[in-house]
Amino acid sequence: MPRCLSKDFCRKGFSFKAVNHSEEQRKTEERALPQEDATPSQPDYVDFDCDEQTEQLSSSENTDDEEDVYEEYTRFLSAHDNKFEEDVKKLWEKRRRLYTTCFFCNVCGLQCYGMQKCCGPLVKFVRIGVMTQLQDIVSQNYEQIVNLRQKLKSGRGKEHNLTAPFLSERWKRETDKELKLSALLSVDGISIPGNKKKLWPVSMLLLDLPTSEMQKSSNVLLEGIAECSSNPSTKFWNSVYPLIKADTESSSRKVRGHAIELKIVTSNSDQPVRFQEKNGASVNFSFQAKRSLFGMRAHQSAFSCFYCLSPGTLYKDAGRARCELREGMKTLEDSKNGQRGFSGVYSKILESVLPYNTPIDVLHGFGEGIFAVILNELFATCTIAKSDMFTVDVEVLKNILPEVVTPSIYSNVQNCRNGTDRLNFFRIVIFAIAIKSDLVSPKGRCVIIALSILVNRMYGFHSNPPLFDEKICGASAWFLKEASEQYLTIKAHEIIFHLPQVNRQFGNVATISTFCFESSYQFSFMGYSTRMTRNFCETACTRVLLHNTMRREVIERSKRNNTSKRFQMFLSATKGIAPFKYSYDRPIRFLKNEDILEEMDSEDVFFASLSISAGNLRSEYYEKNSRDDVFFAKGRDRSGCYRFVAFCPRDKGPFVLAEKLLELPEMQQYISFHESIGKLCGTDLYYGLEVMKMLRSFEGVTYCKRSGKRRMIDFRTIKSIASYIDCGDAFFVISCNGTHVHN
Repeated sequence: MPRCLSKDFCRKGFSFKAVNHSEEQRKTEERALPQEDATPSQPDYVDFDCDEQTEQLSSSENTDDEEDVYEEYTRFLSAHDNKFEEDVKKLWEKRRRLYTTCFFCNVCGLQCYGMQKCCGPLVKFVRIGVMTQLQDIVSQNYEQIVNLRQKLKSGRGKEHNLTAPFLSERWKRETDKELKLSALLSVDGISIPGNKKKLWPVSMLLLDLPTSEMQKSSNVLLEGIAECSSNPSTKFWNSVYPLIKADTESSSRKVRGHAIELKIVTSNSDQPVRFQEKNGASVNFSFQAKRSLFGMRAHQSAFSCFYCLSPGTLYKDAGRARCELREGMKTLEDSKNGQRGFSGVYSKILESVLPYNTPIDVLHGFGEGIFAVILNELFATCTIAKSDMFTVDVEVLKNILPEVVTPSIYSNVQNCRNGTDRLNFFRIVIFAIAIKSDLVSPKGRCVIIALSILVNRMYGFHSNPPLFDEKICGASAWFLKEASEQYLTIKAHEIIFHLPQVNRQFGNVATISTFCFESSYQFSFMGYSTRMTRNFCETACTRVLLHNTMRREVIERSKRNNTSKRFQMFLSATKGIAPFKYSYDRPIRFLKNEDILEEMDSEDVFFASLSISAGNLRSEYYEKNSRDDVFFAKGRDRSGCYRFVAFCPRDKGPFVLAEKLLELPEMQQYISFHESIGKLCGTDLYYGLEVMKMLRSFEGVTYCKRSGKRRMIDFRTIKSIASYIDCGDAFFVISCNGTHVHN
C-alpha cells in the first residue's frame, strides 16, 4: 500500500444495523432501500439490515485465518513510520461487515432462521446490495455517462449497445434531470477446491458506462453470493430474486442533481468452463445457473432452447421463434404449467426478463462450444469424430501453426488454457491456416472461415453488408447439418440459429457476454486458502467492496495536479488506474534511406516502439523479426492495412511512419480457397460461394502485398493490431481486435 493512501482515504463510510426480516416482508419483496435525504446530516451510504439470528456473524469474529492475516498486517506496519501506521489503521478499523446473511431451504424456498432444519439442504445467501456501489460508480464516471447520453440522443455513439432496439427504451424516456440506468444480471456457479460447497455470485453489469469502462472488474456490481452443497433450485431463486429486485429497483439516488434509477433489463450467464489454477483457486462455471434461474429444463430436453421451440433433444435443429408463438404472458403460462421447455416451477424473474430477451454468451458459445468441438476433431483429441469433415494429418497441421505470425499478446493462445484462448486460437490461427492451406476438406474450410469471420466481426467495429450474420450462419448450419446432426448441440444451436437476431436486438453481444464476469470472479476469489472454509462468502464480499472503494479513491487522487512522485510511480506501475493515452520507447539513431520522406523535419525524433489502447507496435528497428508491426487504421471509405516503421512525437502533430500494404485485385485473392470451393457442387457450391462473397466484403481481413511506399498517418486512426500468414503470392492479414471485449 503506497504512503499516499492517507487519512481521507476512507471518507466514505458504511454502517450496519440489525432489524427483523419477517416472513410477511419477504412475501412482499422485502423492504425498499431508503431514499436519499436532502438534509446535510444524511450520510451518502445505505444501512443494510439483518436479523441477529440470520447474520451468523459471531462465527466470523476470530477465525484462524483472520488471526494469521492480522499478524501479517501488524508485522507489515512495524516497518513503516507512525503516520503511515495511523492512516492504515483508520482504514482497517472501518466497519467492514456490510452484508446480511440469510438462509433458505433449497427444496421449498422458505427462509430458515437460525439455520433451522427444513425439508432440504440450506442455501446461505450473503446479500450486500448494489445501490451504494452504483452511486459510487456513477459519481466517478458521471462525465462519461452524461457524454454518452449526449452522443446517443444526437445519433452518434452507434457502436454502443444502448443504441440497440431492446436497450434503448429506458434512456429515450428519461428527462433532463434523470438517468434511467440499465443493468444486466448474471448468476454463475463456481466450485473451489478444498470446499465441498459451491458458490453462486449474483452480479450486474452497468450498461450505461462506455464499453471499455463497463467491463472493468471494479465496475461490476456485486449483489451477493449464495453458498450451498447442491445447485440452487428455482424455488430458492424465487425467494432471493425479490430481494435482488428490491435492492436494485425500489429506491433512487441523486448524483450531481440527476435522479438515478437502476432496472434489471436482461440476464446472461456462463456455459461450463474451467479456469487454470491461479493462486490456489481453480474455478468452474455452470450452465445450470441460468436454467435454474429461469425455471427451464436441462439443455438436452425438447423445447428447452431459450429462443425457439425446437423439438430436438440433445441435438437441435432450427425451430419456430418463442417470441412469436409464446410472446409475453404466454411464456409465463408455459412456466406455470411446465410446458414448452419449462420445468413446472414458476420462475419470478420471468415477470421482469423473458428468456428470449437475453443475450447469447459469445465466450462459451464459441470458445467452449462449437470451436472446442472442431479443434478436438482437427487435432484428433476426441474419441470418435462426428464426421470426416475436419479430419486432417495432425503432424502436418502442427508444422503449419508456426507460420501464423500473431502479436505478442496472443503468443500463448495455442495452449488453449481456457475458453478465451481457444476462441482466439481458432479465430486467428486456425482461420489463417484455413485460408492458406487445403489441408482441411472444402466443406470444413467453409465452416472454419465462416465462423471465424462471424466472431471476428464482433471483435472489431467493421462495416459489413446487410444480412452478413444471417448468410454466414446459414452457410455454417448447412455444412454442419449435412455432415452430422451431432454438431448441433445447444451451444452451436444458439450461435448458428439465433445469433443474428440477438445481435440485432442487443447490438454486439461480445461486449455484454461473460468475459467481464469471469475476470471479476477471478479477482473476487483470488488468494483463496483451503483453510478458509468458514465465512468465505462474507470475506469475499468484504474484499470486493473494500478493494473497489480503494481503487475509486486512488483514481480520484490521480486526477489531482499536486500528486507526489511516489504516487506517480505507483500509478505508472499499476495498470488501469490512470487513463492511458499512449507511450513510446526505443529511440532510433538513424532511419534507413527507404524510410525517409521529404515532409520530415530535420529535428524529428523517431522511436521504434509505440503503445496505444489497441496494443503495442514494434518495428524492425526494435526487433528484427518483429511480431507486432502490422495494424489496421481507419480510412475514408475502408480500413487500411499498414506495417509499422516508427513513431514521431512531433509537437505540432505526432504521427506514425508506416508502409502501406496494398490489397490485391479481387480475382487474385484467395486462390487456394477458391479452387477448393470449385470442387463443390449443388447447394454446397452455393453456400461455398456465399462464404467467399462474405470473406471478400469483410473489412477485418485483407489479402495484400507490401508496397514499399512509406506514409505519415495519424496514430489516433489506428483501430487494431493484426496477425498474418504468408500465402506465397501475398499476405493474408487478420484484424485481431478493435472492440473492447474484456477478459
